[in-house]
Amino acid sequence: FSFAQYNGGSGTQADPYQISTVQNLLDFSESVCAGNSYENVYFQLQNDIDLSVLERKNEKFSPIGIYNNWNDMKPFRGIFDGQGFMIKNLNLELPNQNHVALFGVVAGGIVRNLRVENAKVEGHHYVGILVGNVMQNGRIENCEVSGSVVGTRTVGGVAGMVYQGGQIFESYNFSKVYGHRDVGGIAGMVDEESRIVHSVNGGKILGTKFSVGGIAGLVKYKSIIEECINYGDIQSTAGSVGGVSGCAESKSNINTSLNTGLVVSSGNNVGGICGYVSLSDVEHCFNAGVVQSEGQCVGGIVGYSGDFSSLLYSVNCADVKGKEYQGAILGFSGNTRVYVCASDTQMCLLDNGIGKGMSDGDSILYFSTKDLSNEGLKSYLGTAYWTYDLNSYPMISSLQESLIAQSAMFPLQLSLSENVANVEKQFSTKLLHQDLSTDSRLTAIYANEDSTVLLAKGQDTLFLQRENVVY
Repeated sequence: FSFAQYNGGSGTQADPYQISTVQNLLDFSESVCAGNSYENVYFQLQNDIDLSVLERKNEKFSPIGIYNNWNDMKPFRGIFDGQGFMIKNLNLELPNQNHVALFGVVAGGIVRNLRVENAKVEGHHYVGILVGNVMQNGRIENCEVSGSVVGTRTVGGVAGMVYQGGQIFESYNFSKVYGHRDVGGIAGMVDEESRIVHSVNGGKILGTKFSVGGIAGLVKYKSIIEECINYGDIQSTAGSVGGVSGCAESKSNINTSLNTGLVVSSGNNVGGICGYVSLSDVEHCFNAGVVQSEGQCVGGIVGYSGDFSSLLYSVNCADVKGKEYQGAILGFSGNTRVYVCASDTQMCLLDNGIGKGMSDGDSILYFSTKDLSNEGLKSYLGTAYWTYDLNSYPMISSLQESLIAQSAMFPLQLSLSENVANVEKQFSTKLLHQDLSTDSRLTAIYANEDSTVLLAKGQDTLFLQRENVVY
């Protein structure tokens, strides 16, 4: 195969191939799909590229890399550095095709420092905006996507699948993600010793079947989610739904992660952090998102947890509503090890930590908002993973630089005779932007289409507004 011609460079680390035009990107895609994997070859994006010009010319962009089966794939194996530039208006409408994304398959390669803005991606299985499948120790680093992505199975904002030691670091999804099963804000599925680390989802997630999560839909076989934040709202018409992961199984681990998004489902096994856990562990996590389900097994941290699983050192400070087997921490326990988990009794109206399967014992701690936000948990959670401040909930140490995490840690302070059911304060995003964005009391603000966060001096009060729930 002959290598495509680019706008300069020789492909070495010191002199990478330069991508600066739409035609360069088309040639690059065609070359990889022809069988040039570019293993250990370097590329750099030199400027923003707007792909909307293709629609005006009635031309189409094809994913970079092909995967037909294990013995018939043409992946990208090189190093692509976006240098902080963006690819705008990617349009891939391939509803019957698998591995649909800007990069169809990245195997052992690296994509970093790239933004994909206002994308519209539709595929069947393994669908994402940036990568369909990142596998064989391939890596995504410091990337950001926005727009919308639609698929049937294994659908994610950044990547459809993270597989065989694949890794996603410090990446962000602001797109709306729609799928049937294995649907997540960062990735649809994380499998075979793969990882997502220090990544954030702010997009809406909608699933119609099961395994739907803010960061990942399904996490399995010794895979890890750590130091991640979800603040996007999650909705599913089926079960196994969680603020961070829908399902974790087969010796996987979810740790040091935060959810502030609304988690709503009409099915079973729904949790603020993870919906369904089997042979896996959830530890050092914090949920501040309301959890609502019309089904069974609904928990502030985990909905259902089976045998040989652990739920450790985690905190819930949001309300939980389910049909049956609902707990402030865990909905249903099937011989799960639960140790040092705490609930805010004014924010969560349930008086039981575990809905069914075992007694609370000494494993569940109950605190008022005031006690929970004044170092009340320091002697229980310790200082290895948590930091503490007056008038603040315990903060996961590795997330303390995040504005979203900082805002979520400042509670709505109620008198001891009150709880969240009595609070009826109305704020609108429009008014916040117009009237309070210049208020001298304002120390931090974050907003998307459906939620607003305001942190004000004095009482350190946090106000959240969402479509159906208002604090």
